[in-house]
Amino acid sequence: MRALVTSCARLQSNSLEVPRAEAPGPHLCVLGKNPCRVLCTQCGCAVEPTAEPAAFPVPLTLSVANFLASAGAALVEASPLVGFSDVGAQSSEADSDPYCAPAPRLLLALIFVLLAAIYHLSPVALYGDGRGAGPTAASIVLEGDLDIDEFSDLVWIGGYQTTYVDGHAYDLYPWTRTIFAVPVAAALSLLEEFGVGDGPAAAVRSDTWEPILLLVPGALTTAGAATLAGLLAWRQAHDPDRRRRTAILVALGAGLATGYWSTASRGMWQHGPACLWFSAALLGAWGVERGRRRSLSAVLLGASASAAAFTRPPFLFLGAGLALWLLLAHRDAFLAAAAAAVAVATPILVVNVATYGTLMMPYYDAARASKARPDSLLYGIAGTLVSPSRGGMFFMPAALMGATWGFVIAVRQRRELGLRATLGVSGLVFFFFMATNTEGWWAGHSYGPRFLVDLVPVMMFLGVPAFEKAVGGGIRQPAAMALLILAVWSIFVHSQGAVIRQSSCWNSVPSDIDVNRSRAWDPGQAQFLAGARWVMSGHSPLSDACGGIRRV
Repeated sequence: MRALVTSCARLQSNSLEVPRAEAPGPHLCVLGKNPCRVLCTQCGCAVEPTAEPAAFPVPLTLSVANFLASAGAALVEASPLVGFSDVGAQSSEADSDPYCAPAPRLLLALIFVLLAAIYHLSPVALYGDGRGAGPTAASIVLEGDLDIDEFSDLVWIGGYQTTYVDGHAYDLYPWTRTIFAVPVAAALSLLEEFGVGDGPAAAVRSDTWEPILLLVPGALTTAGAATLAGLLAWRQAHDPDRRRRTAILVALGAGLATGYWSTASRGMWQHGPACLWFSAALLGAWGVERGRRRSLSAVLLGASASAAAFTRPPFLFLGAGLALWLLLAHRDAFLAAAAAAVAVATPILVVNVATYGTLMMPYYDAARASKARPDSLLYGIAGTLVSPSRGGMFFMPAALMGATWGFVIAVRQRRELGLRATLGVSGLVFFFFMATNTEGWWAGHSYGPRFLVDLVPVMMFLGVPAFEKAVGGGIRQPAAMALLILAVWSIFVHSQGAVIRQSSCWNSVPSDIDVNRSRAWDPGQAQFLAGARWVMSGHSPLSDACGGIRRV
């Protein structure tokens, strides 16, 4: 027992092995609030050492990250609604175990509402690839099909967002993401029945339809993805005293310090729905890894990974990685996950055959993936990482550092290495494919490294150990302070993309990025400062060099 006390004092919040009285064999255990109280992942198992615990050094000054997260938690606990939620509940033996603690429903709900409100109130929109989702949703509600022939009078129909099959016009991009816009179109149709408004078809033909049919579902799906990142952080955190602050920091970091804010939430892009689905898949994977309701977790993993792959093609790489991990590490859960994946895929394939005459949607044409540019090998990788206007190092440095540092911490502590290594390798394959085998590594007219947005769920998952360490760190931990500084910088960068219209106008002025992609390398025209420079020169955030002052 004295040896256990020594390990307790030495490791503080790290994992250790202790035998469980009820069943033979070691079980992974973690330290609770009392540094000499050891709680097993199977709730209720506790070992109470009798010797005096060793003293622990207390940081003299909390980091700003710790302060912000603590303030957020305090606001939640001060809410009068806490009595009806588990957020403000007193810690119990089960609650002290990070793998057994109930999810903080009120906290997560407040984070979701906050992010959704910020997204919807941010004035800049990038509808681009997602523009066809609105007419398709209206067509599903009104006619029960996917073609958008009834909207052929719209100016943009026939452009790059449109494809034609047997003479019928369809949205080029996966119709599966449109599912999230269908409830909005259905609500407009229902309101029309009660004499309010003119219905979804009239809305699509109006000058203000995009914020309703595109921005609302885009904001909600992206806020959902960020909230799930917070839930995963809550599940992963080892130290119960840091769990809530870690969840807040990760959720707000994902929602405001990445392309979730400046890109995914700006319309019905594929990124928001796909990241939401894959975040749910990660939640299922974590449940399988920790043995929490394994069958249900496997079903969640398979169904969500399949939905993500049918929403955005490159997620096939991440889904395949999880499938291989299941097959090698959790074979008993593989069949349940595979059955769930097939159950989701089957109706999608049936709709594809009935609509397009092929199993796959036009966007999944293999010819699209083979259109690599002559300069899109190492040049594309470097551009996606370090170019001033498309480099992740400039736009999402906190997420990149967090993922790297978190992986190192996990390796040192031997925390779920199989799952983390699988996500790391499949994420690298995903990145290599997107940077080298697409039609343009600079991702067309967008803000920052749009292709890296798809990896935010993976980066935040891998970064949880780092963020947990950061919320408890002081000024004596340079890495924690560096992570905080990079997070503040990332929020500054992405706030421009969501609030200052000139940031998106940068794609066209002074020359089109699709024609003159060397602009991505010009530090004098860095996109991450285009909005700030515009406002500092005396212009309104809602104006731009492309013309007009309007809310889009």
